[in-house]
Amino acid sequence: MSRSQLSRRTFLQALGVGAGMLPLLESETAFAAGAAKRMILVNWGNGVFTPNYTPKSADLTAMPLPPILSPLQPFAAKMLIPQNVHLQTMVDANNAFGGHFAMPCLWTGTNPVSFIGQGPSIDQTVSDALAKQGVTTPLLNLGARNGSSSSSWKAQGVRNTANTNPYDVFTKLFAGATLPPATVSNLIEQDKSILDLVGRQLTAFTSRLGMADQMKVQAHLDSIRALEMELSSKPVVSSSCTPPMLTPNLNFKTVSNFPAQVDMVMRLAGTAIVCGVANVINIDLTNDGGSNDITFPTLNIPSPDFHAIAHASDATTKNLTDPNSINKTTIDTWFYKQLATMLGILDGFAEGAGTALDNTLVVAANDMSTSHSVRSIPYVIFGSAGGFFKTGRMVDTKGVPNNKLLTTLVHAMGLTTVTGIGVPQYAGDIDSLLIA
Repeated sequence: MSRSQLSRRTFLQALGVGAGMLPLLESETAFAAGAAKRMILVNWGNGVFTPNYTPKSADLTAMPLPPILSPLQPFAAKMLIPQNVHLQTMVDANNAFGGHFAMPCLWTGTNPVSFIGQGPSIDQTVSDALAKQGVTTPLLNLGARNGSSSSSWKAQGVRNTANTNPYDVFTKLFAGATLPPATVSNLIEQDKSILDLVGRQLTAFTSRLGMADQMKVQAHLDSIRALEMELSSKPVVSSSCTPPMLTPNLNFKTVSNFPAQVDMVMRLAGTAIVCGVANVINIDLTNDGGSNDITFPTLNIPSPDFHAIAHASDATTKNLTDPNSINKTTIDTWFYKQLATMLGILDGFAEGAGTALDNTLVVAANDMSTSHSVRSIPYVIFGSAGGFFKTGRMVDTKGVPNNKLLTTLVHAMGLTTVTGIGVPQYAGDIDSLLIA
C-alpha cells in the first residue's frame, strides 16, 4: 500500500495502537461525526377524527391543544404541524382505497404498487449517510401488529422488516450494556489518554512523510482534537439512560396485549436514542390494510375493530357526541398518548443547553387523513433537529406534495445537498416555510 493510500486505521496500527483499541476510537469518531441530531419516524393507520384533531390557532402555545392532541400539551412549544401536505403521487394514481396502500408512500414519496415501496425511505437515506460519516448504529426498525406492511424501504421493492418483539429488541440493544456512572467516567478518561497518546505519536510520525501524507496526518490530528473537546464536555451517563422496565411474559399475538406492546416499543425507542444505541428509528404501529384485527377493550371499546370504527366515524364528523365520533377520538388520543411517552423520555434527558428532544427530529404520521383520503396527511414534527425548525406553530403548506416535506426533513438532518425525495416531478423543499 502506498503512502497516498494510508487509511486512518492503517495510521493507528502503524503507531502501535492495538486492534482492541480501534473500535473504541472509531466509536468516538462516529459520535463526533454523527453530531447530536437523530431521527425517529412513527406511523399508524386509519386516519384521525379531524374535528377533534385540528388546532384552532396557528400558535400551538396560545390555547390548549384539541382533544386528540391533548396528550402532547407539554410539548406544544416543541411541535410543528405542517398542514395540507398531500401524498400527491397517490392522488395522481386516483386509487379509491389509497389510504390503505399509503404506508410505503409516507417516507418514500413514491406511488406504492401493491403495498410495495418504489424507492428508499428517508430513514434509510439518513442512516446510509450517517454510516458514511462513521456512525456505526444501524437503522432500527420497530413495529407492533404491523403484519407485512412497512413504511421503511431500503430500495425499490426491498422492505426493511420491523422487529415486533420488544423482548428481543431489549436484548439486542441493552443486554449487558448498563454501566455504573463511575465506570463510565473511568472509560472516558481512558479514551482521552488514548487520544492524547495517538496525537503525540502522529505528530512524531508526520516528520517521516511527504507533504501529501502530512496533510492527511494533520486532518487526523484535527479530528483527535475535536474528539478530546467532545470527551471533555461529555456528561457521565445518568440514571436517565437506564434501560426501560418491560412487562414480562406477554404474548404479542394476543390483541389484548397490543397496548402494552406499543408502550414497550415507544419506551425502547426513546431510551435507545438517549443511550446512544440508535440514531435512526422507524416505527410502524399498525398495518396498512385497515388494522381489522385490532380492538380496544382496554379503552372500554370492546367492538367493533379499529377499521370499522374509523369508517363509522367518517359519517359522524358533524356530530361530536355520536358514539362513533367519541370512540374514534378516544383511540386517536390513545395513540398520541403513546407518542407522548417516548417524547417524555427524550425531553427528560438533558443534553447541552437543552434536551435530547431538542437535538432529535421526531415525525409522526398516519397513512391517511380520513375516509381513505391521502390529502392533508396528519404529519406532526417534534423537536427542532438542533435548531433547524421553528416550532410551536402550525403552518399551512397550501397543498404541497409530501415529497417536498421529506426533502426538508433530510435537510434538517444535515443532508442539504439533497434536492428531492421520491419521484423527480415533485423535487424541491419547503425549508422556507418551516425553518427557524
